[in-house]
Amino acid sequence: MEEHLKRMSTFRLLSPTDIETRVGAMLSELTPEPLGQERALSRPTTDSQDAALKGRVKTVITESEPYAGELLFGARETVSVEDYDEHGNIVKSVEYRNSRPVRLRLYGTYKGERAFREMRRIWIDYKDKNASVAREPVVEQKLYTIKYKHDPDGRLLEMRVLSDDGKEMETAKYNLKAKTVGRRYDPEYRAIRLPPFGFRSLMDMIMTANISVNVNSKDIVSTLDANGNSIEDAYQVLNGSYSRPGFDGEKYYPIYRTDKLQHEYKLDDHGNWIQRKTIALTKDKQAAPMEVTYRKIIYYQ
Repeated sequence: MEEHLKRMSTFRLLSPTDIETRVGAMLSELTPEPLGQERALSRPTTDSQDAALKGRVKTVITESEPYAGELLFGARETVSVEDYDEHGNIVKSVEYRNSRPVRLRLYGTYKGERAFREMRRIWIDYKDKNASVAREPVVEQKLYTIKYKHDPDGRLLEMRVLSDDGKEMETAKYNLKAKTVGRRYDPEYRAIRLPPFGFRSLMDMIMTANISVNVNSKDIVSTLDANGNSIEDAYQVLNGSYSRPGFDGEKYYPIYRTDKLQHEYKLDDHGNWIQRKTIALTKDKQAAPMEVTYRKIIYYQ
């Protein structure tokens, strides 16, 4: 009891300066080795165009606020900060969890191809059950190259992210006629093994307890509006199983259903969204609000 009171007596709220200093130290720890900036193989679109951004975008700061039932929670958390050069190519991105930086990417070229090097903070579980702390962050660095495929008119058809051993970690395939994009992620690539609480990206949403979903779900099909923004995301959810007799006994096979997230937007004067409300359609087709995402977009003058 005395030790507990001693710890309580040392408790104090962090000042904005304290928080800024700690975040700055985390960013320094997560900054990977820079890549070369030589011109990569030319492509007819830029990163900002591929992200459906309009105008001369310099920085995109994203925050989110979850719903508690039908009401917003009342506190925003930083999701990401993305920096673009004057040519529309992303040069740096930082992802956050609980407003703490957990993944930092620096973009450039590697062996003549578009690439990025990232450092991420992951949480690994202690195997020692007697350990006093459940999880500990570990920093690791990875290199990825990006490959593109366009149609004869220069429109993006496919984007692939490959690890340094050639393994396909992420793909995005665009159906221009149907106005959809199908995304697939390698589970180890997308998941950062988050600390408790907090989801921010679409895949993080799907892999949190807010949606009942098979954690191995890795395919998302998004329907795009005229601005290139997703208005609906469909993904597979584990929904039971069935069995069949086999030579070595009963075998069980999973059954899936398709659940959806829907998005509503508010746009700025450039036509870029600055507020997005996300609604989950449950298995009984009831709409449940999940979160509101906010973007502050800074433009080149």
